[in-house]
Amino acid sequence: MHPGATHIALLAAAVARSTGSVIELGCGHFSTPLLHHLCKGRRLVSIDHDPEWVDQFRDLESPLHTLICVPRWAEVKFPLDSWDVAFVDCAPAEARVPLIEQFLSTTKQFVIHDTEHPLYGYDRIWPKFKFRYDDKRLGPWTSVVSNVVEFVP
Repeated sequence: MHPGATHIALLAAAVARSTGSVIELGCGHFSTPLLHHLCKGRRLVSIDHDPEWVDQFRDLESPLHTLICVPRWAEVKFPLDSWDVAFVDCAPAEARVPLIEQFLSTTKQFVIHDTEHPLYGYDRIWPKFKFRYDDKRLGPWTSVVSNVVEFVP
């Protein structure tokens, strides 16, 4: 499997087991089209800081699928909406933990890619979650964390 696609099974399962809005933090070939199709009939917001990445998926934009390009992750404050699933796979690496912390109180479940790499600093956030499941079968790893829903594969 392509290393950029190792999150697909957990992301698809988390979205399939939910009914509410989904936010994608970091657009990608193995996530944005998948989420677009899985989220038919419900709200999906895909966000990236790189306009070239966002523009690759403009054809998927619809009344229920919003694509947003932000200049810098740290400067943007998102509305306190409620999210059933947040997929975290954005660049640069240091943006991920602060984004997860920002969405902590409004998100039921996080699906996080590249969780074996110390570069991302995930050790800082693991204690903030009641439930954690790590898929270590393929690299890079993917984890599902939540304080509301236990992920059972």
